[in-house]
Formats: sequence, C-alpha cells, structure tokens
Amino acid sequence: MSPDDGGLPRYPIKTMIIFSPILLIIQGISELIKNLAIYSQKLE
Repeated sequence: MSPDDGGLPRYPIKTMIIFSPILLIIQGISELIKNLAIYSQKLE
C-alpha cells in the first residue's frame, strides 16, 4: 500500500512496469509479421 492514508495499492503499477516491455515486444513482432505479409503479396 501507499504510505499515504487511503493511498492506492502499488502492485498494479509495479505489475505494469514488468509487463509493459513484454507487451511492446509482442506488438513489434505482430507489426513485423503484418508488414512481411503485405510486402510478400506486393512482390508476387
């Protein structure tokens, strides 16, 4: 818990600090696959 009275719990913020880079990597891989699919159709 936050040291302030009635403060918000810290675990959601700390959890997002851990998962944010993972989600960004997954998004980057998704964009790469999508772009490869688009470019491979243009080359045909």
